[in-house]
Amino acid sequence: MPPRRALRIFALVYALILGTVTACQPPVGSSAGSGASQANQSPKRVTAVVMGELNALNAKVNTSMATIGQRGQDEAERLVNSGLTVLDAQGARHPQLADQFPTSENGLWQIFPDGHMVTTWKLHPGAHWHDGVPFTTDDIVFTYQLVKDRDLATFHIATSDYVQSLDAPDPLTLTVTWTAPTILADDLFSNSGSGGNPAASSLLPRHLLERPYLDNRDSFFELPYWNLEFVGTGPFKLREFARSSYVRLTANDDFVL
Repeated sequence: MPPRRALRIFALVYALILGTVTACQPPVGSSAGSGASQANQSPKRVTAVVMGELNALNAKVNTSMATIGQRGQDEAERLVNSGLTVLDAQGARHPQLADQFPTSENGLWQIFPDGHMVTTWKLHPGAHWHDGVPFTTDDIVFTYQLVKDRDLATFHIATSDYVQSLDAPDPLTLTVTWTAPTILADDLFSNSGSGGNPAASSLLPRHLLERPYLDNRDSFFELPYWNLEFVGTGPFKLREFARSSYVRLTANDDFVL
């Protein structure tokens, strides 16, 4: 099958998977005991094939697909991990883990006469990791620490070179000070496909990865977290990871949206 056609098919299946989350819910105002409602709530399963082996559920860590452009890797990652924002099919940005993202209209994106810039993010108070731990600005600050670590070049993103400081005055507020204006500021830690996005990098759980990172960076990418024990914030969570064979996901009933 031609690669472009296969990729289009995967994108269609990805859309169908997301659609099942809504499809499994009974219509508003319908009777929960009706036969139609019970049929709508029956379990559904969608199978998709990606063009390569998923040896990790993080696009930047999954090295096995790098030689073929990571076709399908970004889509698979978006199923299990969310970003601060996400783009719709028309390219419009919407909050995901964020409750508000910076724009000039809401005053959270400010450019000053001396050339520096400040963007402020407000996180969604109901966001959690798949293990139930709340998602907070601590996770963003930790992820940024890895992004800036030159020994872990895998996580580096181009926009981080323009970041002067990252401050978290509280668990739900993040302020980013930039040395110069950049149009990609609102794409920071987005869910726009981290594999090929110069501004995006998947957010990582501090409570699971900080200690292994500090104890032994040399074996950081060998942790079972990246595959067998993956924990994200996405609409689906890992149920089973069979190396070189398949990945099975299940709906995340605690998804932020």
